[in-house]
Formats: sequence, structure tokens, C-alpha cells
Amino acid sequence: MSVLVALFVIAAAQEPGAYVWHTAMTNESVQYGLPGTDDRALRIDCREGQLTIAGPSALEVEEGDATSVSFRTSAGEETRRAEAIYLGDGMNFVAPVAADDPALAALMRGEPLRVSQGDTWWEVPGEGAPAVLAPLVRGCGR
Repeated sequence: MSVLVALFVIAAAQEPGAYVWHTAMTNESVQYGLPGTDDRALRIDCREGQLTIAGPSALEVEEGDATSVSFRTSAGEETRRAEAIYLGDGMNFVAPVAADDPALAALMRGEPLRVSQGDTWWEVPGEGAPAVLAPLVRGCGR
């Protein structure tokens, strides 16, 4: 992702009223972004019983490359292995996570999540996340 695109993602994510937490695909995906579009700062999916956190890659990577992403919550910062995958909004990191992952737990409590890759970071607010995220996390793997 170019620096310009990364700055746009950060600005859009912080613009009040622009991005919201919403269900993108029932029982499959929720995201913090613009409803009805691929424009998002964070996406959480359940595919074949596996939860993943995805977002726009801030690194110049090719599809299929191994990469990493860090999530900072009030409990601290943890780095997750991820894979670079091309989605509708461009190259994304996709990191598998457990249902009790600290990043998901923070969002389920309505707390913000700081996402960082390389020298780029952005904060995703937790307000509104529990209502759409809880059913996805509870139902994933059943």
C-alpha cells in the first residue's frame, strides 16, 4: 500500500460518521467501513470455523506473501502472523485469530483497537462493534 493510500485509510477511519461497524455478510463477515462497499479499515470474517482479522496492507507485498500485523489494546500489544491477500479494496493482511484473541476481546468490550504494520498505524473505534461482532464470534465454528 502506498503511503498516500495508507494516509487515506487512516483519515477515513478517523472521520466521524464516515465508517461504521456493520455486518457485511450475515454469519460470515463484519467490518468497520462504509456499508455496501469494500472501503474499510478492518474486517473480521468467519470462514469454515476460523476467525480472521483483515485490513488494508500498509506494506508493499505480493499476494500470498507472509507478513505480520500488530494489534494494541488496553491490555498491551501483540503481533500476529498474516498472509497478504488481494480483496476488493486492494492488498490486505489476513491474520487468523482465536475467539478469545485480545484484539477481538477489546472490540467485544467496545474498546478501540490500534492496528499497525511497519511504520503505519490506525485506530479502529470499538463503539458499535459488540452488536455486530458478538453474533459472528459466538456462531463461528458451530
